[in-house]
Amino acid sequence: QADGHSEDHASGGMTLRSAVITPDAAAPEGQLVDDLVCDCCQTDVALSTRGPVAVYRNRTAEETRDIYLSRVIDGQWQTGQAVANDGWKISGCPVNGPAIAAAGDDVAVAWFTAANDIARVQMVRSIDGAESFSAPIEIDSEHPLGRVDIELLADGTAVVSWLRKGESQQGALSIRSVSTAGTLGPVHTIAELATARTSGFPQMIGESDGLVFAWTDSSEEDDAVHTARISQATLRTITP
Repeated sequence: QADGHSEDHASGGMTLRSAVITPDAAAPEGQLVDDLVCDCCQTDVALSTRGPVAVYRNRTAEETRDIYLSRVIDGQWQTGQAVANDGWKISGCPVNGPAIAAAGDDVAVAWFTAANDIARVQMVRSIDGAESFSAPIEIDSEHPLGRVDIELLADGTAVVSWLRKGESQQGALSIRSVSTAGTLGPVHTIAELATARTSGFPQMIGESDGLVFAWTDSSEEDDAVHTARISQATLRTITP
């Protein structure tokens, strides 16, 4: 939500808010999560056993735009805390938000950063419901474009998906698994893309037999949404 009445930030700064919609569709009561966030980066929310957890790209008055996390405690969103202090200063929104997944007290967050002019996809993990996190794990630093997603498998393995830039404007939708101990699996390509930058924000979701992906394909005259499935058997060959 654009907020033109902030006393602490420039007029027009974007705020992050939440609302709970009840089964009877009663009018939701909004609640402020953060009073200044990156304008266009998507947010994500997951539900741990300790309650909702939101991740988003924060924005400081000095234009540092790192990934922050907020939890609901006793019905109130807590002050956002940095997932990792990348120190990415950028004067415009990169349109490249984070992703979060949770299973019980196990919470994993993936995101893109280009701090210090080094493009990277990173991930952190928590085993205490997002109260604390591991040190960042580098998923990819070889021409990633970001636009990440993340899922947790039944055995606790995390799978991160993201877009990579190839030759010319070509690219790929890739995934990489990370064990509970932080061991990285190989990079696995889900789909080659004619134009990675027009492939939207690929989505990944787990199912009983593996993972399902959806993305925009612009290789033909008209854009189309394509899907792919990767089975549990295939996942076992690319997990550490």
